[in-house]
Amino acid sequence: MNKNIKKVATVILATNVLASTVISTLPIGTHAAETDLTAAEKARLSIKDVSASNDGELTIILDKAVASGYRIDILSMSMGGAFYAVGGINYAVPDSMFTYTTDENGDIVAKTKLHNAKGETVTFTIYTYNLGSLVSFNFHVPTDAESVAQKAVNNLFNDGDKALGIKAGVTQADIDAAQVLINNNVAYADLKKELQADLDAAQKALTDREKEEALKLAEVTSAVNNLFADAPTNSKLKENITQAMIDEADAKVNALPASTTKTDLQMDVSRASEEFSKIVTTTIDALTSESTSVFGTGEPNADVVIKNGVAVIATGKVNSNGSYSISIPKQAGGVTITASVTKLANGKTSVASTVVKDENIATTTIVAMTSDSTSISGTGEPNATVVIKNGEKTITTGKVANDGTYFFNVEKQAGGSVISATVTKESNGKTSQASTTIPVAKDYSLTANVYTVGDAQLTGKYGKDVPKVRLWVNGLAVMQATLNADGTYTFANASSFIKSASDKVEIVGVDNAYKELGRITVTMQGAIVIDKALTVVPYAKDDATLTGTYGKDVSKVRLWVNGVVVAQASTSNGNYTFANAASFIKNKTDVVEVVGVDAQYKELNRIAVVRTGFDGVAVTAPTNFKLGTDIEIAGTCRSDVDKVRLWVNGKVAKQAIANADGTYNLTYANGFIKATTDLVEVVAVDAQYKELGRVTVNVIN
Repeated sequence: MNKNIKKVATVILATNVLASTVISTLPIGTHAAETDLTAAEKARLSIKDVSASNDGELTIILDKAVASGYRIDILSMSMGGAFYAVGGINYAVPDSMFTYTTDENGDIVAKTKLHNAKGETVTFTIYTYNLGSLVSFNFHVPTDAESVAQKAVNNLFNDGDKALGIKAGVTQADIDAAQVLINNNVAYADLKKELQADLDAAQKALTDREKEEALKLAEVTSAVNNLFADAPTNSKLKENITQAMIDEADAKVNALPASTTKTDLQMDVSRASEEFSKIVTTTIDALTSESTSVFGTGEPNADVVIKNGVAVIATGKVNSNGSYSISIPKQAGGVTITASVTKLANGKTSVASTVVKDENIATTTIVAMTSDSTSISGTGEPNATVVIKNGEKTITTGKVANDGTYFFNVEKQAGGSVISATVTKESNGKTSQASTTIPVAKDYSLTANVYTVGDAQLTGKYGKDVPKVRLWVNGLAVMQATLNADGTYTFANASSFIKSASDKVEIVGVDNAYKELGRITVTMQGAIVIDKALTVVPYAKDDATLTGTYGKDVSKVRLWVNGVVVAQASTSNGNYTFANAASFIKNKTDVVEVVGVDAQYKELNRIAVVRTGFDGVAVTAPTNFKLGTDIEIAGTCRSDVDKVRLWVNGKVAKQAIANADGTYNLTYANGFIKATTDLVEVVAVDAQYKELGRVTVNVIN
């Protein structure tokens, strides 16, 4: 086999070396077919006790013929020198320096042609300066057949060098073919042995590679199969597969050498990637407004979110069989419900939706009717058909409006009739019905006889279904009539409330809850002078009672003091009495009036009360106060005096409450009066501390 020869920096050939003998099978000047000498030969023969193994790296390169002989360069990696010998029958080589050809890396590339030497063995004998001896070795020039075998073996290795290992594409067939060539083409034993050793090394390398590749293939196949739940069919991905796992398996497959198995594995990885990127299309079953569960299909084991618009109404999971069933609250008809399924492995989402079919219908209503009703109204399912019937007879038909109301004009229906409204929803065929029974007509009739102002009674008639009859005068209910069995009523003392023909007088029929059933206006005639006379006896101060008389049209007599009602008199036969007048009439300055009112407290007359005995001084006091002798100051005060106060030198020094008998006592006044020069005053005030009178008391010794 060829070997790369490392660059020798400088090759020097001594000029005074004696020529030795080289045994050659070719005579000088013979020109037969050329044979390339491209192989290296190790030393095979020792001369003068120099072992060939001492220089296992000896290599020869035979250049083209120079002059009439061969130039032989002997290179030794271990000896590091250049040597020469002469061959043939003692021919001369110029005694001069010479070089050989190298490439840019310093490797020797020149070749030498051996003429008519195929199948021959050439022996070289050289003298080594380093060893100081002759060394001989043989070089076998291969035949054409041997060269074919040699080339076949060399082609198994990178750059034809066993040390660089076999080529990537070497197969068992290549080795088997080389073996056949060695067996059939190589006769030279040493060459055959060498080629066989090289082929055995190639076989071992291939076997080792195949074992390694088999293990690698098994590892890669396992990585690919582990992506699938149905290996080795490899059609269904496992649930927990990630993109990273697929990428890792893909990288391992791509690292394999080309083969049908690699192609199959690449197809499996592509299928895994394709399946991984997919998501099963989501479906959702139809829903109605009565549905409480939602069903459908989707990506197995994926999360599913159920929404009404943007509002999440339920969540769940698709089972391993690819179906889901999730409880939901009932949804209104017409809304869109979506099922969103998200595949966790790749984040993809598939959405399906359905519009809820409305299975409901709005409740129908109908407004109560009477035998006088000329219309029918109510509520129901918007835009639905409504049929109005009296019993089994259709009265009218129409549509419920967009706002859910209906209204139809109809003929009056008899009392006792059952009127129904049936609404039918076209989308689902459902109906809703409401009905009302027209009550049998009630006799709420009222009549009133003409009333002459001043008559004691007002009479008339009432219907049998009127339980109570009331008299209203000028917008107020004033009394209730006596109902007679013959259907007549009587207001026995109507004159107490009806005073003028201009009064608005009405008869009102009511039920037991006083709900109005009917109302008529009474025709009035005649006129009357109202007796609203009012007198009052002059009031003497502190009298217990205030009395007087009143006219027959005065209902109540009231006492007013300073613009406020303070008492209502007892009345009898035109006379009235205020029993506690002294409690209210106290001061001369009080404005005192007697007012007569009617039964509705409408004022009929007002007169002022004449009073006597209210002109006395408010308070009396002693003329002098003697120092060292007098202790208190006492005196009298009017009934309107609430308190008596002692003033000394312009300031209130003491206060006493007026006694019920009209006297007062400022006890221990001596504690405040100290000198004859003191200004001492007694002051009377009312309950609001309004001053009513002031008296000065002289201080003496």
